[in-house]
Amino acid sequence: MEKLTHNFDDLGYYLGSDKATKDPLENDLYLLPRNATFLKPLNEKDGKLIKWNGKKWIYEDIEKPKEPTISEKKELKINELDNYYFISPEIREMKINNRFVLSLSTEGRKLIIEQIQHLEQQIKLKVIAEEDAKFEYFYEDGSISITLVQLRQLYIFMLNVTNANYGIYKTHIHTLNNLTTIEEIDKYDFTTNYLKNQKLNIE
Repeated sequence: MEKLTHNFDDLGYYLGSDKATKDPLENDLYLLPRNATFLKPLNEKDGKLIKWNGKKWIYEDIEKPKEPTISEKKELKINELDNYYFISPEIREMKINNRFVLSLSTEGRKLIIEQIQHLEQQIKLKVIAEEDAKFEYFYEDGSISITLVQLRQLYIFMLNVTNANYGIYKTHIHTLNNLTTIEEIDKYDFTTNYLKNQKLNIE
């Protein structure tokens, strides 16, 4: 009958068995690898793990996953909401003339303000006339030339969209915090009511 080594991981949990290798110097002896024993493991049993405790094989209960509490479920759902609200392109970006993409983030709006201030300063210094104040956006297929008046309108539009969406975001958080069952939390759809996929046409 062949000799077997029975292997376990660094924590002692049974991994499987292999055919033992004879010691090349001692024909009657077998090599015992690290994390292994010649002692036969216990039979498999439902709900139990087989573990080597350093002297013998023992059974250890398989821990059932702990059911999350309502508070934990709310926290997870709100984290999902945050990821959606702060990252999703459909509510964090907009298109001009259905091509050029602008970010609705704080940094995106700040960029528009800087461009407006730059043109206003140029006019003040009489570098350009107000009717010539324009900013050109370049994108993969071409460019868009936007006047100072249009830039101001664009900023107001962006501000209105982001303020509306922020209000919806806060409403979702308030609603989630007031749900009382795990089933309600699981079913709650936090992707509704936003101003999504905004477009602005500039002639």
